[in-house]
Amino acid sequence: MYRKELVEELAVDGRSKKGIREVLARLEFVVTDALVHGKAVTLPGLGKFVSIESKPRDGRNPRTGKKLKIPGKLKVRFRPAKQLRDAVGRVSPAPASKE
Repeated sequence: MYRKELVEELAVDGRSKKGIREVLARLEFVVTDALVHGKAVTLPGLGKFVSIESKPRDGRNPRTGKKLKIPGKLKVRFRPAKQLRDAVGRVSPAPASKE
């Protein structure tokens, strides 16, 4: 589901689409800011966003074969809540669509 579809789905109760877009934009900002500062963000019933620091590692350029250092960075992980896992687990997989 894309943002536009999400806004449409949330606007069925007469809420303004503009207001919903503003809330989603603010949510995106707040979650991003918290993760950048090393804080976890929990959305009850959905899951938890956490930032994890990856360690620097050695790599290799696949084209030239030259060794290089890959710096560490922050990565984002999402851990689904039990409610979400259970709800999704009850549904049998849909056939893949060809879009």
